[in-house]
Amino acid sequence: MEHAARFEEVQIQLPEPLGGVDQLSAVVGIPEWWPTGDRIAVAIAHGAGTDLNDPLVEAVHRHLAHCKYLTLRFNMPFAEAGGAAEEQSPEIMDRRSGSGIFHFFSSFF
Repeated sequence: MEHAARFEEVQIQLPEPLGGVDQLSAVVGIPEWWPTGDRIAVAIAHGAGTDLNDPLVEAVHRHLAHCKYLTLRFNMPFAEAGGAAEEQSPEIMDRRSGSGIFHFFSSFF
C-alpha cells in the first residue's frame, strides 16, 4: 500500500566547487508522516550519461517516498555541469557531492 508523499525541487550546496559547480539540483521526496516515525533516508544517484530525471531513477525515488522513506535524487556534478562522467575523478566527485548530500539530510534530523 502506497502512502502520500510530496516532492520538492532543491539545490544542495557543495562544501567546495567541483568542475565549476558549487551546488547540485535535487528533488526531495517527503513522506506524509514526516518528521515522526522511523527516520530512514535514501539518496539515489544516476549513472553516467544520464541525470536525476532518468525515468528509472525517478520511478524508484517516487516508489520509495510513497513507501514512507525520506528520499533524495540528485544530479552528480558532471551532469550538473553538462559534461561527461569521465571528466571528473570518481574519488573527488564522491567526496564532495557526498559531503553536500550528508549536510542536506542532516537538516531533516
